[in-house]
Amino acid sequence: AGTSFSVDLKAVDTNNNLVDSGPNNYTGTKTMSFTDSVAGNAPDSTPPSFPGNPVTFTNGVADSLSITYYNAATGRTVEADDTATPVSGTASTTFIVQANSVNNYGVSASTPQTAGVAFNVTVTARDAWNNSLGSLYSAPAGTYVWTTTAGNAPDTTAPVIGTLIQGNFASGVATKSVTLYKAESGITFTAGEPSPSTVTGISGGVTVNPGSISADPNDSTVTGDASVSTNTNTTITITLKDTWRNPKANIPAADVILSATSLNEITQPSSPTDANGITSGQIRWSNTGEKIVQVTIQNSSLVQNDGSTPDADGKLDDTHTITVFFTAKVEIKGGTELRGGSLIGQ
Repeated sequence: AGTSFSVDLKAVDTNNNLVDSGPNNYTGTKTMSFTDSVAGNAPDSTPPSFPGNPVTFTNGVADSLSITYYNAATGRTVEADDTATPVSGTASTTFIVQANSVNNYGVSASTPQTAGVAFNVTVTARDAWNNSLGSLYSAPAGTYVWTTTAGNAPDTTAPVIGTLIQGNFASGVATKSVTLYKAESGITFTAGEPSPSTVTGISGGVTVNPGSISADPNDSTVTGDASVSTNTNTTITITLKDTWRNPKANIPAADVILSATSLNEITQPSSPTDANGITSGQIRWSNTGEKIVQVTIQNSSLVQNDGSTPDADGKLDDTHTITVFFTAKVEIKGGTELRGGSLIGQ
């Protein structure tokens, strides 16, 4: 690929005799059209280069015409047709256009991915036109570049990407299993041959979404006031996160269900969880005592703190305890005031 080669065109009759003399001598300038059996441009969109028009024939022959292909392919042929006369050509014998020397790495991974779930990143040796080298590539020994822009998760868990080594390559391709824990977008991976080589490549952006909601109280929480008076609305805040404490945004309000002991009135969450994984509802009690508030999650899988073991009951492990107390009202009428514990009229 990318290296020009020469072709010779010969005008022949139906018996394959060269038309090089007589009244039918095929000579002079001709308008030619070249057709490749393997259609398409190189992976980087570079089109093939065919001889320009007009093409000059002398006694039935046009010698040393230059063609350059940029897309590697096997079993290809080329055909030349005189579009003006017109005279149809026949296809050449088959030939191979192979990839050129290594120029860069193609680094790729599918997107989106999920925090805590392993996925593959592939590193492919390519030439200057992004043709894969395959078995033509001989991976050099040495220390390879292998990095990512992924950050640590909110709970400080670092990405696991391993190292890229010579032995990872087979037929010009290395496949690396990686696991990322921070929910973020635009993550890239960079691979490079050992120094002083300049062969390198960077992936497109990968998005990592949060994992499943963690039921563990270290991750997802239910919070509110420590105490409240009777017949007073108190706000209960629910924060949903995955095992690595990435917020779980956009959990529908209808899927977050508040419940409590001896409740008098409850207002369920009305908004989905925000970018911080937070939504809230309100509860009011008319009776006193210690109350326990619990949250059930519908239509989403809950997991334990390992990030994968299902938490089957659908409830957050965290609960909120609140004490409800009675507040008495003292009315002072007719100029009576309270002094030293006694009511004295004035």
